[in-house]
Amino acid sequence: MLSVKAQFEIANEPPDEGRLHLFPFFLKGMCLDPGVRASNPFWHTTFAKVVAMKLALWVLAVLAVGACAAQAQDPASRGRALVREFCSPCHAIGKSGNSPHKSAPPFRTLGRSFDLDQFPQRLERGISSGHPDMPEFKFNSDDARAVRDYLRTIQQ
Repeated sequence: MLSVKAQFEIANEPPDEGRLHLFPFFLKGMCLDPGVRASNPFWHTTFAKVVAMKLALWVLAVLAVGACAAQAQDPASRGRALVREFCSPCHAIGKSGNSPHKSAPPFRTLGRSFDLDQFPQRLERGISSGHPDMPEFKFNSDDARAVRDYLRTIQQ
């Protein structure tokens, strides 16, 4: 086994000299620096904490990517995000609550007035109403189906 000084020298040599580097690039010089070791009697604990922190960050990154992929695959979640963005200023978009605009029907009752199977086609063509406050919305087919899927989850 090499001494700490030898490990430090090998780890800090330029890579073009062809020597075997015993430490990955992200660990070089972190806790092998004799100055750091001399000033910190718990350098091995600090080293372990740094490695554990890097591992934890890597695991969190993998989990975040997986969660984003799962949400992207769930059309009802996408539909909820769309109605929250475009419709919630006027309509109640949840399973309960009143609509902010008095004449806007709550979305949980739309299944009584519209065939939800046909609703995506209406959203694709552009949905509007005779009400002057209602803007016209037009969705692509994927978003229209996602809105329909969300609406099905809240119907009463």
